[in-house]
Amino acid sequence: MRELFALNKEIRDFADVIIYGAGNAGKAVFLKLLQRDIKVLCFADSDPEKCGKTHLNIPVVHIDDLTERRDAAVIVCGAYMFPVERELRKRGFHNLFHDCANEAGILHLERDEAS
Repeated sequence: MRELFALNKEIRDFADVIIYGAGNAGKAVFLKLLQRDIKVLCFADSDPEKCGKTHLNIPVVHIDDLTERRDAAVIVCGAYMFPVERELRKRGFHNLFHDCANEAGILHLERDEAS
């Protein structure tokens, strides 16, 4: 539990928190962050069908539109999290986290090793 608290504290230190993935995994992470009073700036996604809309009343933007937010904490969710993290690093994002939720549904964020 101490590690979870430390990671939440680290996430709280960022002015901007972005969730990459506007699907079910992103929704689950958003709701867990909401329970911890952590504000999410936006969802990011590469699916043009989702971009430009809102998800849970939060805007969904394409990652290309976030070039000014490269210092944000980006929580990468979903089945393709590791390839997405590699792509985000190539684009200059360096504060990458991913959700390693366990079976109990507890939010367990791990910082990407390359960050």
